[in-house]
Amino acid sequence: MKSFRINLLTSQSLPPLQCELLWIYRGKPDYIEDPGEEFETATSIFFVEQGSISLKWAEGSAICRAGDLFLSRLGPRQQVFSPNAELLSIGYHFSWASEKPIFDEGLNRHLPGNGAFRSTRKKLYQSSVDLFHKIYGNLKKQNLTRAMLNDTATIQNYANRNAAFAEWLRILVESFAIFEIPAALPLAQNSIVRQAKYYIDSHPLNHPLHYSELLSVMNVGWRRLQQLFQSEMHITPSDYFEKRRLYYARIRLKEPNISVKEVASELGFKNLSHFSIWFKRHFNLSPRLFQKGSA
Repeated sequence: MKSFRINLLTSQSLPPLQCELLWIYRGKPDYIEDPGEEFETATSIFFVEQGSISLKWAEGSAICRAGDLFLSRLGPRQQVFSPNAELLSIGYHFSWASEKPIFDEGLNRHLPGNGAFRSTRKKLYQSSVDLFHKIYGNLKKQNLTRAMLNDTATIQNYANRNAAFAEWLRILVESFAIFEIPAALPLAQNSIVRQAKYYIDSHPLNHPLHYSELLSVMNVGWRRLQQLFQSEMHITPSDYFEKRRLYYARIRLKEPNISVKEVASELGFKNLSHFSIWFKRHFNLSPRLFQKGSA
């Protein structure tokens, strides 16, 4: 699926969220691996609508049957489908600006259809069905291959899908709380770190972050600030600001009807070639190729 991200603004004590819908498909899986072959899977959830799927990962295993829900963790696993297996599957990326997953502990969890949390599972299932129809309209099935290639040709479609994904994500987070799956909150406990992070979050992306400006509002030296920030946020202040800029560039380049020149200007680059070199250094692709690959 052509991915689309949402940059969710958070409170001063939290960094921005990065949210991406990787796929949503419904029907027979068309990516059958050799039985026993291990592969890397994204964070996802799936409902078994027919048949069964056997799963195995480093810490455990599960057999999911019709009516069951599985909350999948990022990482390697093995899976074997029954011949008649059909799923409603949603893959997503949900992390802090540092790329640290918001939900990790407690995933790879099997919730049988006849087990606990029935009302919550039903609400999450209905929300997932609603998301499928908001994206695919009257289609009853969509395989993973086509889902990964799905287009968001107009700004209206793009906005509608963003809104639908955001609503589904709200239900997912609400469900995780009921399932007692903890969120990894990178809260800045140190007042110096909170102050620095607020300053960086408020700093315009089209202006360089000058350390002298940051230190002028802080009662601490640069080396000490770096140590505190790294300890609390697992990233340096400069890298944190750089990730904000890179993330913005990726979001904008994935949007329809946007030129590379516009994105470069919004990030303060006066020379388009400088923007291209900067982008390619981080993503190993020029902005134009990245944009073409997202089309």
